Amino acid sequence: DLWDTPLTTQSSSECCERCAQLASCIALTLTPDGFCWLKRKIVSRRSHRGLVSAIKSGASVVASIAAREASGKLEAISEPETVLATKPLAAASVTEVGSSLARAVAPLARRASTDERGLSEYKRLQNGSYIQPAVTAISSTSLALGSKIRTVNQSVTCSRDPAIGCMPSPAVVVMSHARADMLRRSLNLVCTQQLVSRFTVYVSEDSGDAAIGNTAREFGCVAEVLMYRHQRPLGTFESSGLFQISNHFKGALEAVLTTRGHSHAIMIEDDLLLSPDLLLFFWSVAWLLQKDPTLWCASAWNDQGFPHFSSNTSRIKRTDYFPGLGWMVTADTWRELRDLWPRRATTGWDHWMRLSSVARGRECVHPEINRSRHANPRGTNVKDNSPFERFSFERGG
Repeated sequence: DLWDTPLTTQSSSECCERCAQLASCIALTLTPDGFCWLKRKIVSRRSHRGLVSAIKSGASVVASIAAREASGKLEAISEPETVLATKPLAAASVTEVGSSLARAVAPLARRASTDERGLSEYKRLQNGSYIQPAVTAISSTSLALGSKIRTVNQSVTCSRDPAIGCMPSPAVVVMSHARADMLRRSLNLVCTQQLVSRFTVYVSEDSGDAAIGNTAREFGCVAEVLMYRHQRPLGTFESSGLFQISNHFKGALEAVLTTRGHSHAIMIEDDLLLSPDLLLFFWSVAWLLQKDPTLWCASAWNDQGFPHFSSNTSRIKRTDYFPGLGWMVTADTWRELRDLWPRRATTGWDHWMRLSSVARGRECVHPEINRSRHANPRGTNVKDNSPFERFSFERGG
């Protein structure tokens, strides 16, 4: 991406003209929400649902891309400095986008400027505050515009553009024990999430109760039921819920991030209420975990998320206290934690995650308004759910 945030303009032709004015812009991507992302490098040409992209015509650009593709040495994207974006406008139709791109080709050769001038103009043209674009999944579309524009459905390894994302192979793991009713409620919420088709959904159970597997198979979004079996307990603590829950979490994380090779794991206990945009939240903040070494997790829960403190549905914050209650880590973070995971987490695995020796000064990102909330009085650690009901909770998404 040329900049950290997208252009939102009055028309698709204006978006194309912005690329035309910048020598450093060699391509652009239009999202279903009408956001225009200017590109300075082409990283891959894989099909990606919902994106329509175009490469600027020009012998030098085409030759450069072709040479990099032939050598297999496609360059990685480095993040530029943050700039402003304005309020989103409705997405242009495919026909309008096509004609606009064609009209924009003529001035490409004679309208060029440096990155600095382009950035200055960008800031001058835009007025408003940063917004978090929503993502709508639609079929991939490619425009045929003759010899002037070559089109490509573009996907990159990691972008802060939420229509592209930074999660090449994310997994959702619903942790369940022996509560088929809770699992059914949870999967009803997971399987109707925005963007759920971009995630592989697992149910991990450790009870051996056939009802859990049968309930999971009622839902088409569930790819696999993971069955974790505990070893014979050696003592009283090994028979406790704290011990077994800790081992179950470790087994599930190992199964999806190590054995099955997913890039990210979102861990959800089956007794949580989930906002409709929970997966959209994780999808939208994943790039922060990639870019910022002082972050090591994302969570849907805000321990300070009381209604009188929380009002902004788009604001995200940081905390040095591991929140849990619907959280995400990357495979890289799990490789760090897996060999350190406690064999006897006497106060719980989540308390261990909050130790300074584990977090090592890093923080978790979370929404101001909670996207999850505990909603069951029958938990190992929760006997009264009423305190959780005092917290904010986003129901609309």
